[in-house]
Amino acid sequence: MPRNNEDYGKVWQAVVYEENGQLDHVLKMLAECGYDFAGCKHEPDDENKKPHHHITMVFSQGKTASAIRKNLDKDNLLLRKWDTKKSADRYMVHADDPTKEQINPETIYGNRADEARKHILGNEHTEGDAMHAILDFILSMPYCTYTDVVRFAIANNIYPYLRRSGYIVSTLLKENCIGKENKNGRT
Repeated sequence: MPRNNEDYGKVWQAVVYEENGQLDHVLKMLAECGYDFAGCKHEPDDENKKPHHHITMVFSQGKTASAIRKNLDKDNLLLRKWDTKKSADRYMVHADDPTKEQINPETIYGNRADEARKHILGNEHTEGDAMHAILDFILSMPYCTYTDVVRFAIANNIYPYLRRSGYIVSTLLKENCIGKENKNGRT
């Protein structure tokens, strides 16, 4: 039984700041402890917030927050327990919150980065593959709408890429429709 009614958890996420060597220290300790982890950098637009990293750690047996802090030699480490790896990984890049900056899954680092990307993207595509597929789809349609592109992205399991590239896709749609209208003699 954990002391002080502290919960055990197999999935924890830390918020680590770069200042004063905190990030370097935590990454060094993660490697020394052999922890499975994936992380990414957040660079907030808000000048009141400092750049920081979200690091998701996964354990085969439950650990308490105090045990993790002790092993990482960081008494003040901000930790949050998660029920699943997938939910922690998706939160790490704001995949389910379109109001926040979308972090590119390709920037994830750590010894479980590939697993985290799969949780976020739900497939084996790279961002380049997804954008090529979306571009090919737009160019193959005589009159393509954004709804058509969304349906295509969902059907092909590349919707997370579409969300992060909304401006690019809308520009491609405008260029494609304008070009086709001019070729057909329409204004």
